[in-house]
Amino acid sequence: MSFDINNLRIGIIGLGYVGLPLAVEFGKQYPTVGFDIKTAEKNLLPLQPGDVPDTWADTEDLAADIGYQPSTTVEVGVQNFVEWYLAFYEQKT
Repeated sequence: MSFDINNLRIGIIGLGYVGLPLAVEFGKQYPTVGFDIKTAEKNLLPLQPGDVPDTWADTEDLAADIGYQPSTTVEVGVQNFVEWYLAFYEQKT
């Protein structure tokens, strides 16, 4: 199965601990819709030790230290994941 990454639409079912951040990230690049049947329950706490509210990661030192530079774009990575996911779960049906 193949698809045009430029016409990709994302649907996330379950907007809990994993689904909501996933929907937010996909929504930055693609039309995205999320579904959930549970009423939201929020228990917001102050930032905890080790929490990182924002990051603008610079991986230049990592590349210099260990010689690794990521080469897969977000678009290609998402396309590869979707193709793998569809193929993997198609085998189980």
